Amino acid sequence: MLDKILAVWGTPRTRSTTFLWMMKQRGDFHTFHEPFGKSFYLSEDRKSNRAADQAPQAEFNYQAVLDMLESHIGQDGRSVFIKDLTYHLEGVYDEAFLSHFHNVFLIRDPAKTLPSLYSLLPDFTSEEVGYHTQYQMYELLRAANPNSPPVIIDADELATHTEAVVRSFCEQVGIPFIAESLQWETIPTETKLTWWIGGDSHHDNLKQSTGFQTKRFKDYLHVSEVPKLAKAYEEYLPYYEKLYANRLIVR
Repeated sequence: MLDKILAVWGTPRTRSTTFLWMMKQRGDFHTFHEPFGKSFYLSEDRKSNRAADQAPQAEFNYQAVLDMLESHIGQDGRSVFIKDLTYHLEGVYDEAFLSHFHNVFLIRDPAKTLPSLYSLLPDFTSEEVGYHTQYQMYELLRAANPNSPPVIIDADELATHTEAVVRSFCEQVGIPFIAESLQWETIPTETKLTWWIGGDSHHDNLKQSTGFQTKRFKDYLHVSEVPKLAKAYEEYLPYYEKLYANRLIVR
């Protein structure tokens, strides 16, 4: 059992909920979907006005959420896993905060994430993309422990070489590899996978899946077709490329 929260930090649309679903299949983790998203949008500490029509809730404050997560460590003999988005920690994370976690980063080419995000949230802000925060978090942790930098997983390599990537991830974080966790039954459409204020439809692909290698059911715009996406792609690609150069490589 892990003594800290195992956290996978992604940007939007990086297959991170699929990763969480895989971890849920294992049975040895309490799993939580973007708990700090509630802090970012719905708490007294919130950093966004997107849900300004909703009264702030103290139970979602960053420290309250962290305390809640840590209270689950060891319950029923299980560890704790979260998947969350890096931008939810903007203005909050520092070395002390991140020391509560075994930190792993999930990355994906912004040419694929940005159009998908745009289809979900066309008015997304620069803060809600998260690439710069992801890179800064990684660099902070690497500088603090240069001999053991955080694990970086590329989402597309995870989909194409699932067993090898997951097996290596498990070795790196010190948990057993469980082959059965890589496949599952399709998820009933009424299953609620997220608390997200905009609803759950962006997880339809996952609900139709039985593993990481899903068939894409929606055609997205190319980043060059929308000026907002083209500008974001140019800005965030360098962060992705720097992280990609340090990704977990499997043979």
